Amino acid sequence: SESFHDAFLDAFEDAWARGAGLEAMNPSIAGDPRYRALYARFLRLGASPGMARRLREEERDLDIRAILADIDTPTLVLSRVDDPWVRVENSRYLADHLRDAELCEVPGADHEPWLGDTEPIIVALRAFIARLPARAGASL
Repeated sequence: SESFHDAFLDAFEDAWARGAGLEAMNPSIAGDPRYRALYARFLRLGASPGMARRLREEERDLDIRAILADIDTPTLVLSRVDDPWVRVENSRYLADHLRDAELCEVPGADHEPWLGDTEPIIVALRAFIARLPARAGASL
């Protein structure tokens, strides 16, 4: 919602400096100061706070729903069913509107795929990649 996005932007500088709010996205690491410090460093290395905020502000008005049906490539839409950051309904919508999409809902609440129980994600990715048609000259 717009109010959620505005609250997110209001807390943006604190998140950038200290990794604040990380536990809202990834409950399994709540209270882990080491991971919070690593995440804050990750954010700072990715972009300046001002640039990252501008990108997030632009995301608020970005709506690609009208072109989803034009995307014609095999797509794996992967979602944890209890993700507090991105509702699973958003992933279902995306999979329903992409021409060649496959939806995979896995258990868990962490938004970041490398946190929490990663095994179902790895299994889903390997299976999806195995089903992709081979391309000449392509290698993994």
